[in-house]
This record gives sequence, structure tokens and C-alpha cells, in this order.
Amino acid sequence: MKTTNKEMARRLIPCPPYDVESCESWLGEMAEEGLFLEHWGLTTARFRRGIPMTMRYRLTAARLTGSILAGPPLAPDAQEQSLYEDAGWRFICRQDEFFIYACKNPVAPELHTDPAVQAISLKMAWKSALWSFLGFIAAFLLHIFLNYSDRLILFLVEFPVLILFWFVFAVWNLFSTARGLYCISALRSRLRRGLPPDHHKNWRRSAPLYQCANGLQLLVLPLLGVFLIALLLNTSRTVPPVLSEQDIQGLPFATLGDLAEGTVVREESSDHNTIERRHSLLAPTIIEYQENGRVVQNDEVMLDTFLQVDYYETRFRWLAQGLVGDLHSRWDNLADQPQTIPELPGIDAVWAYSDKSGVFRQLILVQGNRIVSARWLDSYNTQDFEEIVVRFAEVFAYSK
Repeated sequence: MKTTNKEMARRLIPCPPYDVESCESWLGEMAEEGLFLEHWGLTTARFRRGIPMTMRYRLTAARLTGSILAGPPLAPDAQEQSLYEDAGWRFICRQDEFFIYACKNPVAPELHTDPAVQAISLKMAWKSALWSFLGFIAAFLLHIFLNYSDRLILFLVEFPVLILFWFVFAVWNLFSTARGLYCISALRSRLRRGLPPDHHKNWRRSAPLYQCANGLQLLVLPLLGVFLIALLLNTSRTVPPVLSEQDIQGLPFATLGDLAEGTVVREESSDHNTIERRHSLLAPTIIEYQENGRVVQNDEVMLDTFLQVDYYETRFRWLAQGLVGDLHSRWDNLADQPQTIPELPGIDAVWAYSDKSGVFRQLILVQGNRIVSARWLDSYNTQDFEEIVVRFAEVFAYSK
């Protein structure tokens, strides 16, 4: 028979799945309010409305039929259900590693009368909680290593909202798995000492925090998906607009025309002469700049190179300092030899790199909350590296 919405109710689950005693206590109190469990979900439970009554709920560890990776079955086998029904207990639903039974008869015997035997039955559930905790830590560290190694600060500056949502999601899952392991370990320890479980445990003390975190998780997950999709669309965006003379005016860093005296003649290739401006919550100004061409004076080529610049104006000075390593890691496989540079007035910190052949060059300058990384080529080893560094630093220092 089809049920109506008025006959059903949903409630945020106030306790973690492995906190067996709190779950049993909460379900019993719901029955006293006229809400009887039908289904246990990820963050909410579905109840059928009825006449309030005293109802006992018990969670029993599901018996794994295969490896721990296969997970527990969806329902107990027919023999187990029949045995428990004869004792007055009816199977309701599965909850992660446990089966939930309910009993109306107040004098019906407990499902487990020997605490030591119940402790043994929880062994597989404890192992599952342990592997869940260790697995999440391993996945968390692997994700950091593969995706944010040498560019964590850069990701934070570029995509602060995405990183925030991901951090909240990761921390909550780490806390949740750790608490689950603690709860099941504490219960097993108590049962081993011969003490019966507390079926009326106070679940209200930590319920607001757990329910609030579950509610946030329901909000964060779709938002995280939206930002991930936006990130994918952003990485597959079209080529930035081609440079124009108007784009170059007022840039907070040097361009080819600033690095040598003469007339700039750019290559015709449009994808090597582009500028892109954007911003984030932690960086009001982000500029990616590419310029490929020559500086010519009296028919003599004064400078012939490809210049690539990344500029960030951050909200905090420490972010600008933190970006140094990330910006260099983009180029360190080509320009890995630190260079000695004379003192540059108006610059807080400077890093200069070159490869052994002197073809690839990189300069990183920091001034307050601003940082710029410039990379260029000296294919014929004809450039005066120090002179270019000084010219670049002069423009950067006085372009506040």
C-alpha cells in the first residue's frame, strides 16, 4: 500500500553509525514519540508515524560472507531472521555494518545475553572501522601528494572556495571515521570486561554538533561538485585574448618594451601573445601574460625572446611569500640553478634561476603582498641577465 508524506517523517541522524549504544537509545526515544524506523540512510533516517509506544531497538553486527572489502549483506539470512522473530525481534533495515532489530515485547530476551560473546561478534565491525579510518588517512595524504604537492598555496590562492569546501569535507570525514573507530573500540572494551551495553546512553550531548556537520555535508557535497565542474570548464577555456597596446599600458610588471631599448616586433602567432586577467577571494588581481617577439633598434635586434609572466596581488603578505616555491616548481625542471643577483631597491625578496646552458631563465620578485614570476629564453646566450633583472625589478617596484 502506498504511503503518504504525512505518514512518513525524516530526521537527521544524531549519532555516528558505529556508536551502537547511542543509536539504540535514540531509536527507542523516537518510538516513544510515535516515530518508528523504516530506513536508515546516509545522513537521515525515515520513520513511519504511529501511536507512541515503548520499543526496543538493537544493532547486531552483520556477518560478513566474504572479504571485508565486499561489505556486509543487505539483510540477514533467513535462518537468523526466523530465529530472532521466534524470540520477538523483527528485522527492520541495515545500518552500515549492522542489522537493526525491533521488539515490542518488554519481557522478550535480549538478542545478546553474554557481553563477551557480543564483543566477539563486533570484531569484524571493529576491523571495518579501523580500515575505514586508515584508508581515509591514506587517501587524504595521497590526494595531497598527487594534486597539491609543490602547489598547495597556488591552489589556495587561485581557488580558495573550492579548497575550503574540500577541506571541510575532508576534515569532517576524518573526524567521523576517527569517532566511529573510537565508539566501536570503547564498546568492545566494555563488553570484554563483562559489562552490558548501555541501551539508554545519552545521545543528546553531541547530537547538535553531529547533526549540524551532517547538514553541512549535505550542502557542501553539491557545492563541491559545482565548483569542480566550474574548475574543469575553466581549465578547458578558450585561448585568452590577443595582446593590444591598450592591454600593455599600466601593467604592474615589465614587458619586452621595458627590457630593452627599441621597437617591439611581436611574432604573428596569436597564442604566444596573450593576456588574461582574473581574480579570487584571496587574490584581487591575477594576470597571466605571454609575449613573443623582438626588440629592434636601428635594424639591430636588441632582444629576441619569449616572455611569460604570472602576477599575483594577494590579500596577505604571507600568501605572496608562500607562492614563491609553487611558482618556481612550474619551471624548476628547466631553470634549477640559483643565480646571484645584486641588491634591488624597493624589492623585499628576489629569486633568480637559470639552467646550466643559460637558455632558460626565471625571476621571482616579492614586494609586500605582490609577487611576480617572469620566465624567458636566451637561446643564443646574448642577453645580459643582470641588466634584464634590474629593469624588471625597477618596473615592478614602482608600479604600486
